[in-house]
Amino acid sequence: MSHRRTPNVRAGTAPGGLDSHTPDAEATTGFLTNGVITMDPMLLMLIIMLLAFWLMSRFARKQQQRMVDEQNRRTEEALVPGTWVRTRAGFYGTVVEIDGDVVTLATPLGDESLWNKSAIVGAEEPPFASAEDEDAVAEEASDTVVPANPDAAHGEDAGAADESPEEPAETQPQA
Repeated sequence: MSHRRTPNVRAGTAPGGLDSHTPDAEATTGFLTNGVITMDPMLLMLIIMLLAFWLMSRFARKQQQRMVDEQNRRTEEALVPGTWVRTRAGFYGTVVEIDGDVVTLATPLGDESLWNKSAIVGAEEPPFASAEDEDAVAEEASDTVVPANPDAAHGEDAGAADESPEEPAETQPQA
């Protein structure tokens, strides 16, 4: 009868031959010290930074989603026939008809065009010039008098300017 000899390995022995319950084994693993889990400070900082970045991005995504939902709600409320709207392209028109995702907009001249609902930014009056603005511009123009002959504005005799016209300077060819 032949007996095989097995190596003498005790239960609970670490691969390096150290007993897992000895202080030397705890020092080599770096995770357990006196029953408290410890980590490398760099690893701990990395975990904290990743957690902070994740929390900040989550907050930003939620806030952005709230803003998009609010804008969509305002746009839906504005899409009523007869309301002025502005598209992302800067086109102003009045809502004529809404059919699913397609909105029919009309220009002030009555021309109609089809737009995707997502292209509508919101309800906004076009920046047409009002009659008061036009009157103010016309009044400013009438206040400013431009003389027909610029030399007469400086008190010079118009005939003197005609007698001695300035000759254009000859230009020298540059090498």
